[in-house]
Amino acid sequence: MKAISIIMLAFSLLLSNTAMATSDGEKSNIDVIEQAKANILKAVSVHIDVLNKFKSCVAMARVGPDLGACKKQKKAALKALRDKVKLDRASQAGSKKKEAK
Repeated sequence: MKAISIIMLAFSLLLSNTAMATSDGEKSNIDVIEQAKANILKAVSVHIDVLNKFKSCVAMARVGPDLGACKKQKKAALKALRDKVKLDRASQAGSKKKEAK
């Protein structure tokens, strides 16, 4: 019974995605997806840069306090990244609300 439910759920999701892709806004839907992919890849690249800096900092550390400094730098960089993402999301949500009105 669970298998049938899962198959039906997957089938309904497939149909809903197909219906979304073939609607009149197919071109704009593709543009939205491409923009989302670009944003995600940019965020991942920034995160990888932070981790690479952390890796090199840890590799150069000589004593325990050096490791602590590396951790603090990484934590601060990731917090700044999260704060920037939150601001970007808030500004996008605000612009979407204005468009809806």
